[in-house]
Amino acid sequence: MFDISKYDQINPPARLLMGPGPINADPRVLRAMSAQLVGQYDPVMTGYMNETMALYREVFQTKNEQTFLVDGTSRAGIESVLVSAIRPGDPVLVTVAGRFGLLLCEIARRCGAELHVIEKPWGEVFTPEEVEEAIRKIRPRMLLTVHGDTSTTIAQPLEGLGEICHRYGVLFYTDATATLGGNTLKTDEWGLDSVTAGLQKCMAGSAGTSPVTLSPASWTPAADASMWRKAYAMPITSRVRIPSSVPLFRYLHAHGILGPRTPSSPHRGYNCPLRGRRMAPQLWPEAFKGPSPKQAAGNLAAGIPAWGSNLVDFPQKEKALGPFPRI
Repeated sequence: MFDISKYDQINPPARLLMGPGPINADPRVLRAMSAQLVGQYDPVMTGYMNETMALYREVFQTKNEQTFLVDGTSRAGIESVLVSAIRPGDPVLVTVAGRFGLLLCEIARRCGAELHVIEKPWGEVFTPEEVEEAIRKIRPRMLLTVHGDTSTTIAQPLEGLGEICHRYGVLFYTDATATLGGNTLKTDEWGLDSVTAGLQKCMAGSAGTSPVTLSPASWTPAADASMWRKAYAMPITSRVRIPSSVPLFRYLHAHGILGPRTPSSPHRGYNCPLRGRRMAPQLWPEAFKGPSPKQAAGNLAAGIPAWGSNLVDFPQKEKALGPFPRI
């Protein structure tokens, strides 16, 4: 006979999550997640949806009408956009300087794209001149970039790339999962056509939701998509991506943590939560005595300074970030 009494209630241990994500959720997010459900067609629910879209336009710094939430992981958001935008045979250019550039390549292949890749050693960035040279040679329909790659902690500068893409008639996409809310991201000013992100990193929310924004130019092919592709997520045009009301509550509160604007930081590429970026130089000053955020990240990964008895090893993270401290 099944004995349910041997299973305790969930009571996770207290952890100070200082990695690239997930991070500790803000208490307001946790309170919002405990709110009661309402039906997806309830006028209150549709009001929350409209408010959420308006709030995320501020986060993305865009006027795109199609700014909303995909009820799935950050990868689900990426695939929803790319599956809807890439047609079989489309030439697609991907910049690869870290693990998540390779992920974009994988998804583009599954969409049937004619894949073209420019690569650099992990941790380096592409100049606008290098990207323009590749675009001029390849003439892709779409450029796929990663704004902040978790595997390297380095942010790819995006300024100037949008102007290049629009000059050549190329749709410009970036994956901002690790940077939205923590690094400057100016969707409209930088000429981005589509951006996807996640809540579990700088936004201090919980995993399982992907904010996305699409320009009119990017939305048109997405709206015309009519076939399923070999991908994890469904196309945006399926129109069944109505998040439950509890996630919507938490997204509203997650945005409230940031206030009316997206925070920016001079530390280009240091991929930590907002409070982590402020705390880390105080906790580990030795690691931040270098000229660049990249060196600081490398010093932390190398264990400078030693963290003594507070070390706890998470094998799945060690290769990129080293051991993590615990409370």
